[in-house]
Amino acid sequence: MKLIQNSIAQIKNKKNKFLLPFSTYVYKRFKITSNSLTLFSFLMGILAAVTLFENHTYFTIFIILSVILDIFDGSIAELE
Repeated sequence: MKLIQNSIAQIKNKKNKFLLPFSTYVYKRFKITSNSLTLFSFLMGILAAVTLFENHTYFTIFIILSVILDIFDGSIAELE
């Protein structure tokens, strides 16, 4: 159990080291809220579902964008 807790702490430290400065810049510069990023992430997920059987390239792009927006959503929520 201690090993899992240490692993989680290491992941959070890496996230804060790399993601937090960029998220701080985006939050201050563009005034984007975590709720708006959640909405965009949700819309990217819906677009991915729509394009799943039609075009795999678009599906991949929309899924990746959805995941990236979801990651930034959590980081910006910590700043608010």
